[in-house]
Amino acid sequence: MSRLFRIFLSYLFWPALLCGQNVQELAEQLLQRPALQQARLGLLVVDVESRQPLATVQAEEALAPASSLKLLSTSTALIVLGADYRFKTELQIDGYLDAQGVLQGNLYIKGYGDPSLGSGRGNTLDREALLEWLCDRVAEAGIRGIAGDVLADDSWFSGPPAPEGWSEKDGGNYYAAGVWALNFAENMYRLRFQQHPKTGGAVRILGTEPEVEGLRLYSRVVSGAAGSGDNAYIYGLPYDFDREVRGSIPPGRGVFVIKGSLPDAPLFAAQQLRKKLLGEGISVLGKAGVWRKPKEARPREVIAVLHSPPLSKLVEWTNRESLNLYAEVFLRAVGRERAGEGSVQAGVEVLRGVWAERGLKFRALQMADGSGLSANDSICAADLAMLVRKMYADVHLRDVFLNSLPLAGRRGTLKSSLRQSPAAGRIYAKTGSMKGVRSLTGLVQQPSGKWLAFSLIVNDYTSSASAVWREMLSFLEKLVVK
Repeated sequence: MSRLFRIFLSYLFWPALLCGQNVQELAEQLLQRPALQQARLGLLVVDVESRQPLATVQAEEALAPASSLKLLSTSTALIVLGADYRFKTELQIDGYLDAQGVLQGNLYIKGYGDPSLGSGRGNTLDREALLEWLCDRVAEAGIRGIAGDVLADDSWFSGPPAPEGWSEKDGGNYYAAGVWALNFAENMYRLRFQQHPKTGGAVRILGTEPEVEGLRLYSRVVSGAAGSGDNAYIYGLPYDFDREVRGSIPPGRGVFVIKGSLPDAPLFAAQQLRKKLLGEGISVLGKAGVWRKPKEARPREVIAVLHSPPLSKLVEWTNRESLNLYAEVFLRAVGRERAGEGSVQAGVEVLRGVWAERGLKFRALQMADGSGLSANDSICAADLAMLVRKMYADVHLRDVFLNSLPLAGRRGTLKSSLRQSPAAGRIYAKTGSMKGVRSLTGLVQQPSGKWLAFSLIVNDYTSSASAVWREMLSFLEKLVVK
């Protein structure tokens, strides 16, 4: 190779080399920040087009990702199920309708995983509107009474509603609601407290909205200091109907509300439907219950079908608002679709296979759930960054994926971040946050039009979470404006 040609190549590639060097320097500076010096940190920044790594710090070390893990569930669901996929819920009957319009059999509401059923999000029906819709369909079928039971069919998924690694402290709260094939109003209720004006005063439970049959709540909640915020936690796991509430709420004289998880969402749905039917003048002689067996006892007839919004919209809600329930459903749904089993284990097996087909064999993935809430989850920054790069490279899913991500200063969990910065509107990233964990994973669009994929995970920091978060955002801001 001639000297002149070597000089030409050096000029040709110098901008890329300089860019990589600068980004690596930014990463090294990040490590020296006081808020991060005692932390474990994993980072990879990669040029989307050239695939060239621009910065790497312990990129293959297994770390807890928190909600950045949702990107695995949402992206895999888009690949396996398709952006236009809609979950269905069926209203079914068995037996026969006699001459008086009495169903000599059972009424079933069968779930196929829809996490938005009864949620009221977007254009979906809320809990009350859904119950009215179901009752109208029963009446349209000519049913004036039901001699049998009202049953929620929860057989489409399998395995426990709460994945491994979910704690009792989380499990009673709305963000850790159990996951069933029949989900109902996001499997949560609202718990009302009577505030106490003095710090340390005992706080009394007023009740739940709606009422949850059989649920017994015991309060050990006290009034916190002024400005202390909501620090009350409901302790419990699926099927626990005796639950204790601990912690504190702000002082005052009014009503304070927190959200809890239903002990058994399918049972609650059947109870609510039976109650609504009776209120609409349709008699029900039997009880409300749950069908969890894999096979039907008698042939059934479908009398109505309700569909969810398209998966693209559900993924948008999930990534922008970090909805655990939805991510958990997606993981089970891909397992059911490809492996015939709607469990976490089947979903993870399918997920690994899907990404292996796309050239990504995870280096350090331990996946106990689909949302990142489990203490047993771990992944490395390199795996997350490369997954994001591959989603951007998929011309069929790129726009759907990008649209689903929080956008700095604009929407989702990054709406209030970097609002006045030149980086606003240029950082698309899934956030992750739990005790001792902060993560950001996504894409940066530089003013030149270049796209960078990245994942930044911080574990075991000893400074304040807010200080860690500021440093992480500052690093991403510099990727845009450097």
